[in-house]
Amino acid sequence: MAKARDFRRRIKSVRNTRKITRTMELVATAKAKAAQGRVQAIQPYARTLSEMAYRLIAATGAGGEGTAAPIGSATGAPSRAEARRRSSHPLLAAREAVGRVALVVLTANRGLCGGYNSGIIREARRVRQSHVDAGREVDLYVSGKKGIAWFRFHRVETCQTWTHIEDKPSFEDARAIADALAARFVAGEVDRVEVVACRYLSAGSQKVGLRALLPLEAAAGDAGAAGGTGQFLYEPDPATILGVVLPMTVRTTLYAWLCEAAVCEQIARRIAMKQATDAADEMVRFLTQRYNRARQAQITQEIAEIVGGAAALN
Repeated sequence: MAKARDFRRRIKSVRNTRKITRTMELVATAKAKAAQGRVQAIQPYARTLSEMAYRLIAATGAGGEGTAAPIGSATGAPSRAEARRRSSHPLLAAREAVGRVALVVLTANRGLCGGYNSGIIREARRVRQSHVDAGREVDLYVSGKKGIAWFRFHRVETCQTWTHIEDKPSFEDARAIADALAARFVAGEVDRVEVVACRYLSAGSQKVGLRALLPLEAAAGDAGAAGGTGQFLYEPDPATILGVVLPMTVRTTLYAWLCEAAVCEQIARRIAMKQATDAADEMVRFLTQRYNRARQAQITQEIAEIVGGAAALN
């Protein structure tokens, strides 16, 4: 009977664990839904801001004082590369020789989300090592307790860390980080700012990758070139507006990436908890079968003992 009792104890334990994983799955599902709404809300704004930035870069590069030539027209507007070269804004200054890189790594504060954190850390290690092999110095900025703990355990020095960015990143968080990185870039302390994070492609597709934050590539122009091709009047002049739009573009871009990372974390946690719940269901079924067999064997043994005792009395 002791063996059957052990199976009952294990079944109860697994069922209690299943309740926890199922609850965490439902919570992660709700958080992922809310985070997806934030991403869908910020993406059109970020895309439009990037298009505006490209138009202003083109207008500034063309030397217009209030009128930008049609983007994509055969004459009047410079190419994206030429517009960036001719613009004087420091956030667009691409350094020919990159000697120091600021690498921002966005991990989570909590685990139980499958390979989410390990995938980001693995990519960050690869990127960092590639820069070191190329003779560049790397300043490491890490968000999330999991990433901080890993780099601290392996004695990798970090410039700054953040643990307050949870599943609801605020624009003020992005502003503070973006402004600090932009200030170092403008001052010439770093030549490039890169971000390693999980990119949200769709509800069923997320991918860890590397993105360049500074200098502002005219990747913004890829979307801008697809925008309208009409002429625009600027008041005040394009260079003045550009000085406001470009810092805002950096902040908004980083904020969008923080929101994407939050979505990916919750989706990864939902999947991990779903798998854990399914594994608990399977374990309960297996243990129940073992319990029934043990109980059946015990009953058979008791019946045999009763029959044997009765036969001995006769």
